[in-house]
Amino acid sequence: MPMVRSDNRKALLEAVRERYGNQPIVRQALLPILCLLFCVTILLAFGAFKVERRDQLSEVVKSLRAFNEEQVRKNNARFNAIATLHRKATDLFNLSLSHVDGQELQSQFDTLFPEFGDGTRRSSPGLYEGTADTRGGVTYGIGAFLGGANAMTLEDKRQILAAYQVVRSLRSLDGGFKSFFYFTPTNRLVVFAPSRHDRLMFYRRQAPANFDFRREEFVSITTPENNSSRRMRCTGLQRIIYDRTGQTWTTGCMTPVDVKGKHVGAWGNSIMLRDIVEDMRDSAPPHAIWALVSADGPDFPFRICRREQSGAGNRPRSRDHAGPQTQGALGCRANPVGDSQDGHA
Repeated sequence: MPMVRSDNRKALLEAVRERYGNQPIVRQALLPILCLLFCVTILLAFGAFKVERRDQLSEVVKSLRAFNEEQVRKNNARFNAIATLHRKATDLFNLSLSHVDGQELQSQFDTLFPEFGDGTRRSSPGLYEGTADTRGGVTYGIGAFLGGANAMTLEDKRQILAAYQVVRSLRSLDGGFKSFFYFTPTNRLVVFAPSRHDRLMFYRRQAPANFDFRREEFVSITTPENNSSRRMRCTGLQRIIYDRTGQTWTTGCMTPVDVKGKHVGAWGNSIMLRDIVEDMRDSAPPHAIWALVSADGPDFPFRICRREQSGAGNRPRSRDHAGPQTQGALGCRANPVGDSQDGHA
C-alpha cells in the first residue's frame, strides 16, 4: 500500500482546516444529525398534541351530544305530562258539570268569586291564602279573574265552578309545574300557582276592569279556527301578561275544552324561561356555554349562559354577566338581538 508522504499529510490537514475551521470534524458531522433529530422531535410532539386534542374534542362532542339528548328527553317528558294532565282535567270537567247544579250553584259561586265592584269578579282571598272546604280538605294557591261578570249566564257560572273543582283537584298531579289554569274565550281565568312570587295579586286584585287577554297567543291557538284538530298546542316564548315590567318570559301549552261541540275554554300550563335555563345550567357539562335565541323577532333578549366548576368540591356555579334581575340569577348574559356582540359571540 502506498504511504502518504509527510508534506502531503500536512497539505490535507490544511485543506480540512480551511473547510471546517478549527472545530473538530466529528462535531461538524453531528450538526446535521442533531438538526434532523430536533425536527423529528418537534413533529412527534405536534402529532401527539393533535392526537390528544382530537381525543379531547371527541369527548367534548360526546358530552354535549349526551347533554342535548337529555334535554330532548326531559322536554318530551314535560310535554307528555302536560298532555296527560289536560286529558284528566277534561274528563273530570265533564264529570263535574253533571254535579254542579241546583239552588246551591249561585250561592257557591258568589262565595268563591264575589263581585269586585268594577264589573268583574275575583277569587275570594281564602282560595289563595288557604281555606278548609266542606270535605275536610284545604284549598290554597288559587286565584281568578272573571271579566264581564254581569253578563255571565247560569251556564257560564256552572262551567267556571266545574273548572275550579278540576283545578283544585288536580293541583297536586301537575307534574311539578308551577301553574295550572283554565281560561275561557270570554275573558275569564282560574289559575293555580301557589309559588308565584306575586301571589297572583294581579288577577286577584290589581288587574283593571278592562283587562283583556283574548288577543293573546295562548287564547288564539285554542280556537276552532286555529286549532281544528282540538289538540294541545304550545306558544312561542313571550312576556307573561301579569308582569308589566316585561322581564318575565314564558311559554305555555294549551288544550281546548269543548262541550257538546262548542268551544268553552282551555286548560293551560306555563313553563317559565327561568326554570328552563336553571334546569339546563344544573345539568350542563362543566364549562359548557349555550345560547338561547328566538326567531320570533327582535324583542326576545339573546342570552349567553355559562356553567363553570368552582374550586371547592367541584360543585357547579354560574357566572353572572348582566345586572337585570331576570338574567343575573340565571348565569346568563342578555343582549338585544341585533347587537353587534351577538354575531361575534
